[in-house]
Parts: sequence; C-alpha cells; structure tokens
Amino acid sequence: MRRAGSRCYSRRNDSLDLSPRHAGVLVGLQGTAGNLAGMVSPVLGGAIVARTSDWNLSFYLIAALLVVGLLVWTRWASGEPITPALPRP
Repeated sequence: MRRAGSRCYSRRNDSLDLSPRHAGVLVGLQGTAGNLAGMVSPVLGGAIVARTSDWNLSFYLIAALLVVGLLVWTRWASGEPITPALPRP
C-alpha cells in the first residue's frame, strides 16, 4: 500500500516539475485520458471478443497501443520544462 501511494504522488509532481504555471491543466489531462481509457477499453474489448470469439485480437491491439505509446514517448519526451517558472516574490 505504501508503494502505491508513493507512485501516485510522484506522477503529480512530474506535472508540477514540467510546467509550474499549467500543472493543474496537465494533471487534468492525465486524469481525463486515464478515465477515458478505463471507460472505453472494457467496451471495446468486449465487442472484439463478442465478434471474434477469441481474445487474441484484443491482446494484439493492446500490444500495438503500447508500442505506439513507446514510440511517441521516445520521440517527444524530455525532462525540460514546458514554460519557465514564475519568479518568486
């Protein structure tokens, strides 16, 4: 339980580190993407299995999405801030 909690907070800090001015927007986009995937994937997976009577296509689709995500991440991910931080008063 402790490890799960520590991972959750590190993801929130990533958005704050990347864009201090827009961290709330980034966290909102991450949450929205995660929730949409959580709503669509069971419906899509069920439809695929219902039409093909096999799980293979569902797993191939998941593998393809993971590869696409990996390619996007390696192409555009960096540790550089998106916008400079505001000067502190």
